[in-house]
Amino acid sequence: MSDISEKAALVVSAHSADFVWRAGGSIALHVEQGYGSISSACPSASEASPQSFGARAK
Repeated sequence: MSDISEKAALVVSAHSADFVWRAGGSIALHVEQGYGSISSACPSASEASPQSFGARAK
């Protein structure tokens, strides 16, 4: 069972490259702030499924 107190974030972007170029700094900041899980959802027609960053950097 996962720890309910773990911080998590979801990045929603129209295209897969958008979150890399436009939100990369914010994603890195959330990792530094202790977010244990950061996932992305890219609902464009060319994307098959969400990607997970698995942010466990300490």
